[in-house]
Amino acid sequence: MCKEAAPPLPQIHCDFSSTRPHVPAKNRALRVQSTRLWAAKVLSFSLLFRDHLLLRAAAFNHSCVLCVSAGAGQEVAALRLLGIDDVTGVEILESPPLVRRADPHNLPFFDGVFDLAFTARFDEALFAAEMERVIRPGGACVVLVAESGEDEVREVVGLFRNSRLVRWSNVSDWNENGQCSFEN
Repeated sequence: MCKEAAPPLPQIHCDFSSTRPHVPAKNRALRVQSTRLWAAKVLSFSLLFRDHLLLRAAAFNHSCVLCVSAGAGQEVAALRLLGIDDVTGVEILESPPLVRRADPHNLPFFDGVFDLAFTARFDEALFAAEMERVIRPGGACVVLVAESGEDEVREVVGLFRNSRLVRWSNVSDWNENGQCSFEN
């Protein structure tokens, strides 16, 4: 029979008696946005947008752009850097001030309100359907995909039932290997 006392349990972060200071989400986001990694990601997105996909008729200063599953918001920052002012970033977990909380599988927007929807974190069929739903007629959906062989592209194209593929290209400087552009 063991007579040793059990070690004390670790203190949980949400314990009200904790002396650990609370850091507001906005302050945490500003700290992340001041890193070199953040700047490098924003620059990469800016180059991708400029060179490959967004400087077309659907993406001028007066355009409404939605970044779906926007993570910490690097793509939102990159679009604003390129002069597109009306950019909305959504993600399951908000990352103020660039990304607000919303479910990418059930977007809280009316039909046809955005000129362009972009995602670098593509998921599944419902995700594609929601992107198509919130794009106005003549708008575009742009998706970065992890693998860009013929089979993968064919699979992604099949998910966008109300749009047609207008461009597919390899993106060499990214973890994601390909980019698909659809027109609604």
